[in-house]
Amino acid sequence: MERDFYTRELLTQKPAVLLLGSGAELTAFVHALNKDYNIEPRVYAESRFAFIPGLSRGRFQRIKHPGNEYYIIHTLLDFYSESDDARQTALLIPCTPYYEDLVARNTRLLEPYFIIESLKNLMDVLPSLMPKAKKKVKMC
Repeated sequence: MERDFYTRELLTQKPAVLLLGSGAELTAFVHALNKDYNIEPRVYAESRFAFIPGLSRGRFQRIKHPGNEYYIIHTLLDFYSESDDARQTALLIPCTPYYEDLVARNTRLLEPYFIIESLKNLMDVLPSLMPKAKKKVKMC
């Protein structure tokens, strides 16, 4: 419950939100971030997520070499250091088991620049997230 409060407060400050990977219900999460907090997340994935014009707003950055851990970490750190969107607070959320493992292995490199949050914790602070999306994330 305390973690939910922290995450909710963090989102009200409109941090840069980076979703890493394209999980089963990514479009629902993007839409909920738009609707609940007016946040347009940046999605880093191998392929574009299902975009619904007028319903969900998010920026897409293609990960060209998904099997290259160095490339992925470098791409994330580039966002923080070079992007006009980089803010003092940047929230990094891995959306697939592969990226959860990658972030866990590289926490020491990423933590100075990002607040790392799990998709399951994010789910608890998005009131407009559809129950179907919540159920799929709980099953992962």
